[in-house]
Amino acid sequence: MELDRLIEKICSEYLEQLLAHRRPYGVSGPEADLAGLERFIREEEGRMLVGDRSLVEADARKFLARTGRDLEDDEFDQLCRALQRTFIRGCWLAHAD
Repeated sequence: MELDRLIEKICSEYLEQLLAHRRPYGVSGPEADLAGLERFIREEEGRMLVGDRSLVEADARKFLARTGRDLEDDEFDQLCRALQRTFIRGCWLAHAD
């Protein structure tokens, strides 16, 4: 499976999972209101900029294991960046109601 398609498939499944819970993991309490959500997303965007993938790394490994594929470090980082963007999108969508 081509890397781009694999990442797209994993991100699609991840978004589905996030939205099924109505509030993405890690977004509760103060982050449940709009101001808290915006602050949380700015912080995650900052982590993205410095290469901190800690929020999504375990999920990336879990989803990747389901595919039976191994990725090189740079490909895994690409998957994690895509999952971070998907996580942020999921946060916005879950709070749009």
